[in-house]
Amino acid sequence: NVEIAYNERVEDASSSGNYSVISDLGKIVANKRDDNTYRLTFEKVIIPNQTYTLIVSDVTDLADNKIDLLHNTATFIFETTLPTVDSFSAFDIDSLSSKYTNSRTVKVDMTESTPTGSIIKWLINESKEKPEKEDFILTQRPPTYTLVGNEGLVAFYAWVMNNNYETSEVSNTSQTAIILDITSPVTQVSSGWRWDEWRKNPTTIQLSATDTGSGVDKTYYSIDKSTPSILYTEPFIISNEGIFTIKYYSTDKADNIEDVKTFAYEVKIDMTAPFGAISIN
Repeated sequence: NVEIAYNERVEDASSSGNYSVISDLGKIVANKRDDNTYRLTFEKVIIPNQTYTLIVSDVTDLADNKIDLLHNTATFIFETTLPTVDSFSAFDIDSLSSKYTNSRTVKVDMTESTPTGSIIKWLINESKEKPEKEDFILTQRPPTYTLVGNEGLVAFYAWVMNNNYETSEVSNTSQTAIILDITSPVTQVSSGWRWDEWRKNPTTIQLSATDTGSGVDKTYYSIDKSTPSILYTEPFIISNEGIFTIKYYSTDKADNIEDVKTFAYEVKIDMTAPFGAISIN
């Protein structure tokens, strides 16, 4: 059944009873309410598809007195298909393994549809449970969403509701996930030598970085006390004589940046033999 509100006041001096309304959809029962308005309810009316204009006319009382001049129209849009979220993603990235962020506020992109184009409200949350209509407080598509979950994989869902308070279902197209990572990677230095002694041969330096969240992205280093700017790709060799100070840091795939570290020991290389002479008096 389809129910409409009919707010015209109808007065009957004889008070012969409730009114019946004849429209081009068939007979409608009009029950009087306390505020002198009438709630009109169709009785088993077959509704035409999509848009229909209702013409209300010929109001009569129980004594068959008729008002011929009472006319009103209302346009109804009937929907039999739920609204849908056609796509929903974070950062416009399709691969889940690439969805990393170090910020709780993330950019979201979504498309939605409803068969007849009725007004849509939006809601994004981290629960897969279907929300109540009172939860739909957004009146325009949200450009961002603030994550509530802890570090790690955070799944969140998009819901849409049409003007009939019908809510979309969750599907693969209405859920997305990202990895929330706010912890920087950790980099360490290793070598086969004792750090506190001089060396007489070229020295190989190895940097190893670990990250428990999104994973290590890049590592940079320097050996001359400057800000690290050399991209580390493999163990490197210091082959010149001198005293070298190693600085380094790493980044991860969520753009967390490790603080620049200075290795506690200097790398000291001396490949020149001492020179001396013995004289006998």
